Order: sequence, then structure tokens, then C-alpha cells
Amino acid sequence: MTKIEIYTDGGCRNNPGIGAWAFVVIADGVEVASFSGTNEYTTNNEMELTAMLEAERWLVANAKDCNDVTIYSDSQYVVNTMIVWYDSYSRTNKWMKKKNIALIREIMSIYNDSNRSYNIVWVKGHADNQYNILVDRLVNQAMDNFK
Repeated sequence: MTKIEIYTDGGCRNNPGIGAWAFVVIADGVEVASFSGTNEYTTNNEMELTAMLEAERWLVANAKDCNDVTIYSDSQYVVNTMIVWYDSYSRTNKWMKKKNIALIREIMSIYNDSNRSYNIVWVKGHADNQYNILVDRLVNQAMDNFK
């Protein structure tokens, strides 16, 4: 794999409530994998972050040597956490007041330990992007099938 694109999404019904996350992997222009999971009691933001975390775990396990990676999220919360807020908040006590701190720390630990610089890109949700639409569908199917 020389180029990987990953689309992530998370959602929740009755926020907080039943939630799900999903991601789709496109390697060299071909969809190669998709994954989803659920949580019985969660929030939208937690599921958006979980999608990012699971995508990063997939990268570590399956694409160690690929340095051309772009991860897309329709969550400005996720994108801003990774690109804008983490550096400034991690140096202050303000960081400890953030919600989902354990998830964010794990995501950033994997990101920082990966020895790769990958792009995190915001994509407009529920628009005309086929992979964003696909991960949204996977999230909703996972919530529909939650038992």
C-alpha cells in the first residue's frame, strides 16, 4: 500500500444513548476494509473519537510502512482536537477539564508514536462524498442492529 485514505464517523441516538462508530479504508484507490462497533451508553463525540482511535489501531496493525495517510472526519470536534487543541491544552491544566480525555490521550499517543505524519481532514457530513455517506450508513446500521 502506497496511499491510504480512511473515512471515520461516529454517532449516537438520544445523545447520550446507544452509539456506534465506523471507518472505511481505501488503499491505492480501492476500498479494502470497513469496521464498525457499538456502545450501549455513550455520546456523539465519544463515538467520533472512537472511530478515529480504531482507525489508528488498524493503521498500526496493517500499514506500518505506509507514510501517505489521510484520515477524513466530518467531526470538527475530532479534527480540531487533533490539529488545534491538543498541543496547546496538553501543556496546561486546562487539558484536564476536557471531556473524553482518556480517548484523546490514547489517540494522540498512537499518532505521536507512529513515526508518520498523516493528514487529518474535515469533510462535510451527509453531503456528496461517497465514503462519508458509507461510514454514516455503517454507523446507523450498527445502531439499528444493537442488541
